[in-house]
Amino acid sequence: MAIKGQRTAAGEETRKEILNAALTLLGRGGPDAFSASALAREVNVSKATIFHHFASVDEILLAACDWRQSLELEGHQPTSARAYLDGLGQQLVRAAQGDPVLLKAQAVFVTRAIFDREINARLSEGVADMHRLVVEALRARLPSNVSDAEIESIARLAEMALDGLMINLVMRADERAQFQHAWALMVDLLLAGAKSS
Repeated sequence: MAIKGQRTAAGEETRKEILNAALTLLGRGGPDAFSASALAREVNVSKATIFHHFASVDEILLAACDWRQSLELEGHQPTSARAYLDGLGQQLVRAAQGDPVLLKAQAVFVTRAIFDREINARLSEGVADMHRLVVEALRARLPSNVSDAEIESIARLAEMALDGLMINLVMRADERAQFQHAWALMVDLLLAGAKSS
């Protein structure tokens, strides 16, 4: 029984290593650098091991995107709406500084989703989940006199601004400090219409 549990833990660790390698390959070399052979080399396992954990290379891409989105939201629970929104942007800025390859991988994934129906559908699910979480977080942190329509609008604008921030951080990483300052101003603008934050 304990051995089975150890195998499960080891299998989960290998799966995470494959997902991390997928993001690394995408971020380092774009879609052309991503293949089962490249993943196997990056993780130092056989291609059979790759396909033991995933049915296809596309499934790896989808799982990597889901995994990355779940990591972005872990542990982010500030008390005010301002701190919550500011934290979302600051997470992207930290990602650009600490692990720019992963941010590039996310941009590659979004670009690929434009042309791939299955990836687009999965990304759309992730975006819908993210939207729901942002709306819930804002609803819990904004005064009760802020309408649901206002909260929806603030969430949509924040999501669009985050997408723009991601693109700018990928393209102009040397301007992180300016983007950090601009994001703080964006948060003020997003919340200016709310009755009080």
